[in-house]
Amino acid sequence: MINEKREANTSVKKNLEKLKRRDCDLKVVIRKVVEQNALGEIPPAIFTDLFDTYKTEQESVTAQIRAFETEIATEAKNKDNAQRFMEMIRKYKPIQELSREILLDLIEKIVVHESTGESNRWRKNNQKIEFHYRFVGELNV
Repeated sequence: MINEKREANTSVKKNLEKLKRRDCDLKVVIRKVVEQNALGEIPPAIFTDLFDTYKTEQESVTAQIRAFETEIATEAKNKDNAQRFMEMIRKYKPIQELSREILLDLIEKIVVHESTGESNRWRKNNQKIEFHYRFVGELNV
């Protein structure tokens, strides 16, 4: 699983670099098309078509760059938060007895949902409880 995440992160970084290069290329191409239009070297209809096409592609590339940068930043933040959580766990290792201090340090909040079903003598009702840990949120184990 760690190798898969590493490979995915590497892939995202490679794609980001390709997109940044394409963004630079598009800026140069758009500038040249505008200059050719200003000098009267290309007809206005062709200029409009080329400019619109390149501008649309540039907007798409810019949006993809932002998405990849956000993904990389989120991954870095998650990694940092996981590291902080592990440092906090190590502080109490091994936990012999669960104390108030440990709970306050490790758990951000506890969400107790409404009970479902009817409770009677033979059957208990179900109630979901969520533990949200500091830095890492809810762990689905």
